[in-house]
Amino acid sequence: KNQITAIGGFEPVDHIALLRPVSVDSQFRGLGQANLIKQLLSQLRLLKAEVIHIPTETADQYFSELGFRAIERDKLLIEIQTAQQCQTLCPVSVIAM
Repeated sequence: KNQITAIGGFEPVDHIALLRPVSVDSQFRGLGQANLIKQLLSQLRLLKAEVIHIPTETADQYFSELGFRAIERDKLLIEIQTAQQCQTLCPVSVIAM
């Protein structure tokens, strides 16, 4: 039986990209969703994304291990600050990386 167990994506803006939230069915968490994130990051490298921003509420330690660092939201590039995800979809509690 085919079923969706995880979903994720990104929003490219020229040489910049915003990683969209990754969601995993609760019964499959811990079973390889990191591979989905790595595949998304690989796609962004193929697209020559020079800057990748990631909003997260729970995975800042994981992204730190991948080399990302937390930054103040007002330090995000203007292209990312004005993206719909940052404007309307990201709660104040999000950590920008």
